[in-house]
Amino acid sequence: MLGLCLRCQVFYGSMSPWRPIPGAQLESKMATVQTTIDPQEAFEAAIQLGTLSADETDENFAGSYMYMFTDEQHGHAFKRIDDRTYVYTGD
Repeated sequence: MLGLCLRCQVFYGSMSPWRPIPGAQLESKMATVQTTIDPQEAFEAAIQLGTLSADETDENFAGSYMYMFTDEQHGHAFKRIDDRTYVYTGD
């Protein structure tokens, strides 16, 4: 059974109500396609690009974020756990 999170526009599978399906796509209002990939790959790419950091003392420490989706225009999207602000690898 598939579900759809309307807030983050990601398809979810039946294994868990909050588990994204890698590769699922949804057309957003801005006419860009949002997909999900393996979160580990997204975090590794964000750390390599310098968007997030592996250093726990940095403000942009990867452990303070959760992977949300990948967007054609902005790259991987991460939401900060404590204040819910987004950062993107493509910006």
